[in-house]
Amino acid sequence: MEFLCYLFYQFIKYRGIARMYRSLFAVCACCLFLASCATASAVSSASPEVSQAKYGAVGADGDPAAAVSSRSSNGTAIPVAFKKIKAEEALTRSSVLETEMDAALAIPDYSAALSAFDSAAELLSHVPQGADRLASLRAKMEKALDLLVVEAVSIPADTIAGTAFKKDFSVRVSLITPAGKKPYASFGCTVFCPSVSDSGEKVTVVENRATGADGTVSFTAPIPAKTGKGTLTIAASISSTDPALGESIKARQAKGQLAVNFTHGVVTAARNSPTVISILDYNLAGKPALSSNVSATMLLQPLVVKGFRRIGMADFPNQLATGDETVLLKAAKAQFGSGVQRFIFGTVRVTSMAKGEDGTWTCTLASDISVWDFTSDTKTYHTSPSQAGTGLSEAAALDAARKKLFGEVLVNDLSYNM
Repeated sequence: MEFLCYLFYQFIKYRGIARMYRSLFAVCACCLFLASCATASAVSSASPEVSQAKYGAVGADGDPAAAVSSRSSNGTAIPVAFKKIKAEEALTRSSVLETEMDAALAIPDYSAALSAFDSAAELLSHVPQGADRLASLRAKMEKALDLLVVEAVSIPADTIAGTAFKKDFSVRVSLITPAGKKPYASFGCTVFCPSVSDSGEKVTVVENRATGADGTVSFTAPIPAKTGKGTLTIAASISSTDPALGESIKARQAKGQLAVNFTHGVVTAARNSPTVISILDYNLAGKPALSSNVSATMLLQPLVVKGFRRIGMADFPNQLATGDETVLLKAAKAQFGSGVQRFIFGTVRVTSMAKGEDGTWTCTLASDISVWDFTSDTKTYHTSPSQAGTGLSEAAALDAARKKLFGEVLVNDLSYNM
């Protein structure tokens, strides 16, 4: 019995020790787990600082995140310090270009000045701090452009197809100074001359010229092969890639400060060809005026002034009223025989007649005019211009419209295109 009691005592003793060790082991495990969590939290909170610190970027208030203002194409943060360096570099380079621009304007050399300005403008346009400087540079260039003037010196008169112009087209380039205008020598100009290619297509011949010691540029136009009107332009050879200044230069050329537009004409060489005019007028009621030829008379007179010698009128009102050209031409051939080469015919109608609030009348005429060549038996030209005129009465408005249509519009149209 005593032996059994001893064994029971030992069993209770060792069971208590085991329970004690198990409790101690559980406490140690909890401590290790809590320590691990604390360490992970500390590392996690520190990682942004390490990531930012490798760029050396810290905001003014000590917050590293405040230093990042943008990201590169691959997603990497770009610090303000780096962007600041780029801006300072752009401003520094621009200062050098501005000095070059000022030196070129002092000569003056507009091409060099504009080249330096364009480069500086490109730099400043990408820097927020450069907006005011760019505006100042533009204003300086605008002021310099105000001192440059291109003016016409020689304006040739119209010529005849196949005959050269009697003189050259020329301009003078000047600089406005406190002492007055002075010729600008060795300044580049571009000539734009309308022409006709060997295949008969309308083209523009472009040539670059430089002014002489007297500031002039002259251009001898090629002998025109065909009749018609055109515009030859001699312009200052300057431009700018800066949108604002580029548009300013174009506007100055358009209004005639930096370019001269020569509107010139080449009239028909066949002014001595035997010609007859027959035009039918329609009245306000839309009825043909079979007993008069007012419009034909109004066209004949200015054509004579233009140099047409063997020209007259003939009446074919009934044939014109049919609207059938075959009937008209048959009657004309029967009457003219071989004595007439060119036949100008057509109609004129009143398309509107209205009275305005001021009491004046406005009349609009519409014409339909053709030119027939009996030698080649073909229609060589057709035109249909309209024209309005005003007057204190219907008759006065009609007369004003007719005078403009035939005395100004059609006489020039036919002179340059027959």
